[in-house]
Amino acid sequence: MQPYQIAPELEREHHHGGISFPVLVFLIYLAGITIFGKGPTYLYLGFKPLYLGEVCMFLMLGWMLWRISITGFFPWLFHLLGLMVLLFIIYNAIRTIPGIFSYQMPALRDAASWYYSAFFFIGLYLASEHRTANWMWKWLVRIWLLAMLYTFSARMSGQYIMRIGPLVRDGSAYLFGGSGSENIQHMVLGGVILLLGLGHKKGRHLRGIRYVIELGLIFFAFFYLFLTTGRGVKIAMLIGLVITIFATFGRRQGLWPASRWFAIAYILILTIGLFAILAGPAGLQKYVYIKGDIEHIEEGLQFKGTANWRFVWWKEIINDLNNKNPFFGLGYGVSLGDYNPYIREGLKSSIRSPHNYNITILGRTGFLGFALWLAILFVGIGQLLWRARCGGIHGRRYTLERNKELAFWSIFLIATWINASFGVLMEGPVLGIWFWFGLGFATGRSLDPHGLESSSPAQEQSISAEFGAQDTWWLRSTSLRQASPHRAPAGPRRLQRY
Repeated sequence: MQPYQIAPELEREHHHGGISFPVLVFLIYLAGITIFGKGPTYLYLGFKPLYLGEVCMFLMLGWMLWRISITGFFPWLFHLLGLMVLLFIIYNAIRTIPGIFSYQMPALRDAASWYYSAFFFIGLYLASEHRTANWMWKWLVRIWLLAMLYTFSARMSGQYIMRIGPLVRDGSAYLFGGSGSENIQHMVLGGVILLLGLGHKKGRHLRGIRYVIELGLIFFAFFYLFLTTGRGVKIAMLIGLVITIFATFGRRQGLWPASRWFAIAYILILTIGLFAILAGPAGLQKYVYIKGDIEHIEEGLQFKGTANWRFVWWKEIINDLNNKNPFFGLGYGVSLGDYNPYIREGLKSSIRSPHNYNITILGRTGFLGFALWLAILFVGIGQLLWRARCGGIHGRRYTLERNKELAFWSIFLIATWINASFGVLMEGPVLGIWFWFGLGFATGRSLDPHGLESSSPAQEQSISAEFGAQDTWWLRSTSLRQASPHRAPAGPRRLQRY
């Protein structure tokens, strides 16, 4: 049996279009942490280190390895980004082992900052199964839209909805509640989905009441971003949007609906202006926090206020790192909260992260691990943004829907990384699982040949024949560039501007 053919054990699932149980469980978990935030992450089975995020990770890895044992091994480890992530896992695992012997459970808890990177391969493998990936993407779009509506409702009700559910984390958190930063990010991402027109039927143009509703939801999502007091998520979403829009705007007709985008800009300006007139300076400061944001920016430039204790904290970690083990880091199990002189002694053991994922990696793994992390960011996000900008790969153009999807993932990854640089988000499952899964899934979707345009049904059939009916495009050792019978004529590799 050829390795790219459907195995008998999997033929029934493909024939009926069914979704495997582990994938369904994982999607439900993603829905929980996306719509509600941190609350569902505190649920565990048996004992506390076995949280639902870890259960989903082991379940999905087991499912993935079982399928690989049936279909045959595929060479994703030989992809540059996959190799980098694998090295990242191995290096951090080696650095964690001494900490487990010295600190036991604290070292294992700190290791969550790296072992969630296993979700990269889960996302990569899911993207390789075309039918499952399409089903997953459709539901992810719906989940983000539900997250936007839930956050709207929760904020308008004064957090009442979040307090309806049971208490978790020994009674200190609500099951349906979040910390705020991740909720706002997912809410704005729901607005980005509407802005890009993702999820609409192909060729359908919105008119009438639905257009007005979507435009209103986009407006409220971005306007509430300005209302929130969280500076990290504001900076993260705005930078992610600006970079992606600047890279892709005007590259392809229909990618960004220009009329809708400019309408939102005008409405925002008009609304903020009315706020300023009706509320006055005191009301504007209370509701929009413009003055507060400016003051925090000044504090950051002058190293005052919250910026002061953050920079002092980070500086102390880096100084001790340079004195002890600059190349390999302080290791796992050491509480990085001990380096913050502003934290009371009784809280240092529980506040273990310096509110910056980059500093966490630098402090625990040294400059060697930090360089590997930067390489993953540069290659992973860089190549995705470049493919979204070019609108295709290997001389062939993406479909418009796939191009929009990659633009969305570019915004998501940039925003998540920047947001995690201002809080404890990627050290845990709430955005740690999302970042690594999103990086793998988006990378796979950017390479999927089914997301490329074809000029005729005969070409579609030849693609299926070339890459196998199972839709797992990397089970063959031949790359897309070498195998595709529809390659562009020889010439410059850079795609034309569309």
